[in-house]
Amino acid sequence: MSKVKMLLLYPLSELWSFIYRLRRAFYTYDLLKRNILKAPVISIGNISFGGTGKTPFTIWLTSYLEEKGKDVCVLTRGYKSSLEQTGGFLESKEDIDPIKFGDEPSMIAFNMQRPSIIVGKNRSQNFKKYTANKDFDFVILDDGFQHLKILRSLDILMFDANMSLDQYFTCPKGYLRESFETIKCADVYIINKVNEHNNENSVLLEKKIRETKSNALILKTNYVPVGLFNLNKKIETTDIESKKIVAISAIASPESFYQTLYSLNINIDEKSEYSDHFNFDDKFIDKLLKDYPLDQYHFICTEKDYVKLSKFKQLENSLFYLRIKLEFLSGQGQFLELINTRFSLE
Repeated sequence: MSKVKMLLLYPLSELWSFIYRLRRAFYTYDLLKRNILKAPVISIGNISFGGTGKTPFTIWLTSYLEEKGKDVCVLTRGYKSSLEQTGGFLESKEDIDPIKFGDEPSMIAFNMQRPSIIVGKNRSQNFKKYTANKDFDFVILDDGFQHLKILRSLDILMFDANMSLDQYFTCPKGYLRESFETIKCADVYIINKVNEHNNENSVLLEKKIRETKSNALILKTNYVPVGLFNLNKKIETTDIESKKIVAISAIASPESFYQTLYSLNINIDEKSEYSDHFNFDDKFIDKLLKDYPLDQYHFICTEKDYVKLSKFKQLENSLFYLRIKLEFLSGQGQFLELINTRFSLE
């Protein structure tokens, strides 16, 4: 971005920052009411636009809590789902429907032992509505850092190690939802997608976080590929070598998806990219199969996109998804000690 453009955008960024600081201050000093839910709330959020990896971490955290025998409810907006405005409760894997509940809530439900996902814009109201006769041990507040209406017991803030530090300005000058100084309000900081290509940037980001909060608990994580799956059955990469590969992505930051495929020695012949939360419809499938005939191509997507694409029976034998899991590079022991102590899990 040119210096002239930066100077022109500076006043708008300062105004944006001021409005969000004022809003946060109103909640901090009880000038605006916060709702208290009937279970400890763990918020997982970020201050930047785009994907930082909240969903894979939510899956890891819900799995950890369920292994401890806890009943967990995930409270999320269900962005671009048909129930986003009215609300809905997903409490069975048989009821998973990415159109109704959203792609990310459906993916989380798919990975939970006992799915309990409440979607809808008005999260406090929906929680009271759908849990009137239910009790939970924990509530995971998805994308919750700016959702100040709900009081939380733990605030987790996630960062993308691929995002350069020159973007850490408030919108529209940079890529932040609110000013960087607001990270002081969080309890745990996770720098995600750390690898050998961005390690230097992650070190600088860690330094920037500590300059704002010297005693910050900082974790570093990355994704480890579990493998390629078709109809939930793991397959070998050699099984797809007979045809060309199309990588389909409708996620905020597809580059890490591509890099993971490359790390598995999968050659990507074509990329078919769409906006985050894109709704794959009949028009999409008609064009896809016209451009990439089934007798010539295999298709690989993320697990998040697979919950939407699997409805197309035409792709049943040609569609594969990349399953990943979260790997802790540093800080896992301290984090587990924190949540085990704070919530008496041991």
